[in-house]
Amino acid sequence: MKNTINIGLYVENVEENASFWKQYLKAKEIERIELGNFVAITLEVSPYCHFQLLDIDFIREQSPEVADNKPSILIHTPIFAEIHDQLEKDHYYTGEYVYQGDFRTFNFKDNAGDYYAVREMN
Repeated sequence: MKNTINIGLYVENVEENASFWKQYLKAKEIERIELGNFVAITLEVSPYCHFQLLDIDFIREQSPEVADNKPSILIHTPIFAEIHDQLEKDHYYTGEYVYQGDFRTFNFKDNAGDYYAVREMN
């Protein structure tokens, strides 16, 4: 049995945000749920971590007390430089490489303007 972590991300445009993660993190869509006028898309970021993209207007209707919560996410990946270079090439904000111990990290803004961090995995 394996445990997985499912992180809910509240976004303005679920489809566009899903496309972003599919392109840059090679995430795979594993579930799509119709929620009335809204859709939720779950992406497998790794075998143990999923992002569930939920429309922020749906969250504001269902659970307004959590609608403004934003997680702090650090992505460990073996395709560190590839992600950085592709984001930079496509004109997304990418921070400079910074060392944390023996590993490089950088931060970036996604298509919705939210910040994330990436750490190289050896």
